[in-house]
Amino acid sequence: MESHHIFGTILVAYLGILMVHLYRWKKGGRKSVPPLPPGPTLLVPILGHLPNIVLARKPVYQYFADLAHKYGPIFSLRLGSAHAIVVSNPQLAQEVLHTHDKIFANRPVIMSSRFLSGIEGDRSVSLLPYGEEWRQGRKLYSAHLLSAHRIHEFLSDTISSEIHHLISDKLQIVGITFVNLTDCFDSLLENIICRIILRQTPSQVIGSSSAGSPTLSRLMHEVVELLIIPLMSDYVPRLGFVDWKAKAAMKKWRSTYSALMDQVLARREQANNMSGDVNGAPRDILDVLLLPEHSFSKAMIKTYILVTTTLS
Repeated sequence: MESHHIFGTILVAYLGILMVHLYRWKKGGRKSVPPLPPGPTLLVPILGHLPNIVLARKPVYQYFADLAHKYGPIFSLRLGSAHAIVVSNPQLAQEVLHTHDKIFANRPVIMSSRFLSGIEGDRSVSLLPYGEEWRQGRKLYSAHLLSAHRIHEFLSDTISSEIHHLISDKLQIVGITFVNLTDCFDSLLENIICRIILRQTPSQVIGSSSAGSPTLSRLMHEVVELLIIPLMSDYVPRLGFVDWKAKAAMKKWRSTYSALMDQVLARREQANNMSGDVNGAPRDILDVLLLPEHSFSKAMIKTYILVTTTLS
């Protein structure tokens, strides 16, 4: 009964939006759109090719591969109110991502990034429009957080110890015939990334507010699942109300993550004050972010840690 009510609400809202668009189109004329590569026929106004993707009943990458065979290595789609161009040729991808990277440096700010990262989520380097702030954020990653020198400094013993742990504790088990290597390597990468950020594995970073406090490991898995949820807000903003359940889950995750990171920052500041090593050589990425010369707010530090753990 509830699903019928939601569907009815969506249908009424869609018809209302359609009438408004038709009225604006009739009154002001159709907006000029620059020439775009070929693409499939639109099935539904306003929603664009979103129904095509749903009705294809196959993974999106397979649907895109079929379109590439039909329309060529570059084709266009309309995802709600946004025009998108899909590139499936390695040479064209190099043109977009390398040769003309500054032209394509702007990233659309998706709703999930705002909800998961908080007020300053749009300011993370992965989502900033190209400009001075984007260059500063990129410089922070390339020169301080993920430079070759810093990685060698942080990982000189981390990689070897984690690989040794993987082989000795998970792969050399008598009587085990099959091993899920995907899970093993996911765990290996997760532990290495978290150790260079916080000097701890994700399972060791636990909140202290209650007995059932979540670990950073659990939150890292949850945020990946939340980031891949398609939200109507990103395609047809006026139908964004249908995302209420996903937005509530993201808001809850952000609150839990923020509380956990507040405890991590408090422990680190207390440890640095007790050791008198406040301005000493950074031993992990959190130490780099806490350097006085950067003057980052706690919100920005949380965002950088979130981006580093989820996108590395």
